[in-house]
Amino acid sequence: MAIINDGRQGYSVEENTVSITLLRSPIYPNPFLDYGRNKFTYAIYPHTGDWRNAQVPRRAYEFNQPLIIVEGTSGGEESFLEITNPAIMLEALKWGEDSGIVLRLYETYGVSACTEVRTSMGGEAIETDILELNNYGSVDLRNLCLKPYEIKTILIRSRG
Repeated sequence: MAIINDGRQGYSVEENTVSITLLRSPIYPNPFLDYGRNKFTYAIYPHTGDWRNAQVPRRAYEFNQPLIIVEGTSGGEESFLEITNPAIMLEALKWGEDSGIVLRLYETYGVSACTEVRTSMGGEAIETDILELNNYGSVDLRNLCLKPYEIKTILIRSRG
């Protein structure tokens, strides 16, 4: 079982009881931190197997960032972007600072993991730093590997 929520960080497990702390109510440094009306969102996600097999990080992300559907003009069934390994999450998809499209990916299971990034975007894939200032060279999107909890920033520049 997993508890998924909208950002609460206090959990405890004691024997057969799982608890989530909804309010902190500190006295110092801000005695009015949780004062007033509060709203909480959480879900209980029962699953079989361990948290990796149940894809708990993905379910938590989906819970907090609901899918936005955007109609395209391709007229086909082609996917714009697919990451084949469920341990690797796409955190950001954005226009690059100077050019191209940036993918920010991270590994969620605490293991070294490789994935194929399938995309209909053509162009060269380059690993860069998080600020997109340093170019670390070309990467193969058919076999992109990340270390445990590693974040990678990939810039896809169109050819031409």
